[in-house]
Amino acid sequence: MPKVSAEHRKRQADRILAAAVHCFAENGFHGTSMDQIIAGAGMSSSTVYRYYPGGKTQLIRAVSAVRIGPLVRRIEELTAAPQPSLPSEAFEKSLAILWPGLPASGKQLPAELPQSTRIALNSWSEATRDSEISRVIRGNYLAVRAALVALVERLQRDGVITSPLDAEGVSELILTTSLGLIGEQALSGTADVHAAALRLDALLT
Repeated sequence: MPKVSAEHRKRQADRILAAAVHCFAENGFHGTSMDQIIAGAGMSSSTVYRYYPGGKTQLIRAVSAVRIGPLVRRIEELTAAPQPSLPSEAFEKSLAILWPGLPASGKQLPAELPQSTRIALNSWSEATRDSEISRVIRGNYLAVRAALVALVERLQRDGVITSPLDAEGVSELILTTSLGLIGEQALSGTADVHAAALRLDALLT
């Protein structure tokens, strides 16, 4: 039997993960079955379970890592950048990771929520009744919060953020604003990310 390359294994794993993302976005975590993911991937069940032996729980964790990992890395890049960013700039650059297709400043967001945002909304509702999903979401939140606190501390040291709030308080304000925008867009379709970013500048600098 020919040896399977690492590239082939990655393509297969990514294909399964993409099918899971689509199903979770459309149906939620609880509403998605492994049969649906297997059908979406166009593979046999044995192949899917070979890559994800933990089934749906492992896929939920993998999808969360794919969503949150790039966001944490973006915040870390902003923290390490030679020149500090204004809070508004850092806010919009970071939110664009979770909200693909974020338009230019001052333009309205597209009415249809991207997959990643639909997954976030589904996960929030399902976390209240599933302890495993709740644990994953809490871990994601704490990872983002820790990265954000480090960024805020850097901006405070550089004199960019002058608010009397401590780094934890500023980070909570930014996170609350982010979550509120996602909820507002889902409910009304009128969230204005740029205006929210400018309000953060007004409050923090």
